[in-house]
Amino acid sequence: MSIDSENSAEENSSSDKDVATESETVTIDISKAVEEAQLLVVYISNEGLDVEPEIIKKIVESKYLLRNKKWTPETEFNFWMAYNTLASIVKPVTINSLKSIKPLSKSGKKKVKSKARKAVFQYRMFAVCALAALLAIQIYWLIGTSATTKLKTLFSEKVALKLEIEKIKNLKGLNLVKARIDNIAVDEKVHTHDPDLERLGAKITTIQQEQDAHYELLRSWNKVWLAVMNKDEFDGKVRNYFAFKLRREKEQIVNNIKKIEAQKVKNADTGSALKALYKKKMDLELQLQHNKSRNRLFLNKIAAGYVTETIQMYFLPLLYGLLGACMFVLRSLSREIKELTYTAESDINYRLRITTGALAGLSIGWFLTPDSDKALSGLSTFALSFLCGYSVEVLFSLMDKIISNIVKKKPAEPANDKAALLKRVR
Repeated sequence: MSIDSENSAEENSSSDKDVATESETVTIDISKAVEEAQLLVVYISNEGLDVEPEIIKKIVESKYLLRNKKWTPETEFNFWMAYNTLASIVKPVTINSLKSIKPLSKSGKKKVKSKARKAVFQYRMFAVCALAALLAIQIYWLIGTSATTKLKTLFSEKVALKLEIEKIKNLKGLNLVKARIDNIAVDEKVHTHDPDLERLGAKITTIQQEQDAHYELLRSWNKVWLAVMNKDEFDGKVRNYFAFKLRREKEQIVNNIKKIEAQKVKNADTGSALKALYKKKMDLELQLQHNKSRNRLFLNKIAAGYVTETIQMYFLPLLYGLLGACMFVLRSLSREIKELTYTAESDINYRLRITTGALAGLSIGWFLTPDSDKALSGLSTFALSFLCGYSVEVLFSLMDKIISNIVKKKPAEPANDKAALLKRVR
């Protein structure tokens, strides 16, 4: 009895060693593959795909054999053959795409948020931010462009009205002179208070008020980009020579006033002289302020024109291209999730697509002119930037077309150069 018990104990110990050695041969990759194979089984069952029951049986048995530490080379062979069959059946769906979209949730643990869901949230927020930036910059650009254009229009209207007033005044003056020459009694008040002149004067006043309002709007508009560049508002400095000239004239007037006021004897002439000097001094100060205001107006208009042109040529096309790329990414992401083909590696392509889309939207303006191809005449530059961001192939096709127009055909060579040379010699 003792001998039999010893033999059985030795057999059990040897079998335990065999199981231990066999379990030690199971690598992390095999354990991971067995776990991932369950995803394929779940997907095939949900989709109702036609699979031989023996294949599913081998996958399920592999899981329990591995868990009970009864893994053998034959089990591993059967598992890999069944795994390969399932992977071929579910194509183009892969394990990576299933893990990214529908990861397995372990019992007793919180449900894991899929990589696809995280990607959708990230790209959706990025698209919303791009759209918000585009709307903000385009509204800002539209306000600046409208204010600048309106100022130019009002200035032209005011100049035209002033010329019309001068024309009417000259005509009235000629009629008055002619009446005096002909000894005709004319009421000069009627010529002075002309209804047309009053109407035109009231219109100029209205235009001036509207011009001042648009100018204040333009100044506020310029403050935004000046604050971004950490610059102060334009102060409208007068040229050094002109400022020096006005300052010297003002000093001479002040000295003359002091001389007159220092005189002991004062009469009507000195009073009138003082009044004329004070008026001249005030006129000089008003002229200096007028020049500063005019320079400030021109600086704001010119600077606003450059900024609006820069936004129109560079910032807006780039943002439109970026928005088009975001739409392409969201559409592709939606399709891949629906078809269960999205993987974490797809993010690399999407990030590159967003970058190339923004660059394509920016560069499309370099290849277009106001007299571009008639086929593109119905689309604005912004629309083309959006299309190039959505489909970079639009830019590539345009580049190919431009290159084909640049390259010219070579002139045909003579059929027989030797015969032509002999003919010339003769």
